[in-house]
Amino acid sequence: MAEDKGVETERNLLARHVVQAEYRGLEQGREPMLRIYPPMPAKIWTKFSVVEVQEYEKPGQYGEEALQPGAEKAFERDLQPKAMQNTLAGLVPGDRVRLGWNHDYVTTEFTSPDGHKSTNQFPEHTITVLEKLSGGVGIAVTSAASPIASYAAAAGSPVAFAAAPGSPVTYTAAPMVGFAAPMPTMASPERFGVSPETFAKLAAGGSLSADEMAQISGQTAPGSPVAVAPTPTAITSAPAAPASPTLVEPAAAEKAAAVTSA
Repeated sequence: MAEDKGVETERNLLARHVVQAEYRGLEQGREPMLRIYPPMPAKIWTKFSVVEVQEYEKPGQYGEEALQPGAEKAFERDLQPKAMQNTLAGLVPGDRVRLGWNHDYVTTEFTSPDGHKSTNQFPEHTITVLEKLSGGVGIAVTSAASPIASYAAAAGSPVAFAAAPGSPVTYTAAPMVGFAAPMPTMASPERFGVSPETFAKLAAGGSLSADEMAQISGQTAPGSPVAVAPTPTAITSAPAAPASPTLVEPAAAEKAAAVTSA
């Protein structure tokens, strides 16, 4: 059975607003968070930010007060007149608009299947004026069918990006540049000449003794005796002169010989 939406029987104007506003976009309501069963589906709210108040009147005692610049106003999208919903569909966040709405107090009459009638009274905020004044910056929900523009720039170059309203933009960073450290220079291995017998021994997997390595490289093998040159003795004094021979006169010699024979 279709839901009975009731019949409007009375509408009283409580307040009327006309402002210049900025369109902020659509926002999903928090109705599913209410602790009621069955859960309520989320409502779609269209939001505006007031820039300037142009007209205001409050014929009803409980009418909505005038909104100040910077204040936000939200309307349930699906309750607005069809013409206003079509205009809303053409707006993008940032658009400047002339916005007017009425704050009404509405009485609705319902009839049950058994013929019983009941009434309901509630406030209603209905958009009456919606005129686009200037364009804004498009911010659209990305879908699989939406074209995506990609922009890349050379390293260090300033770039300005521009996209059509409603087109998502992907920015690609400039490629990273890496610098490799220079490879160290390796010294050439030292070479030695060996006899055919020694080469055959090494080719067979053998190893050389310390004495053999010393012979090949020209170095002294560990543990080999080392010849030490004698240290010269320093002469600190002059050598003694040999004794001079004693000269004896002939007469004295004959006298001495006579004495000896006697």
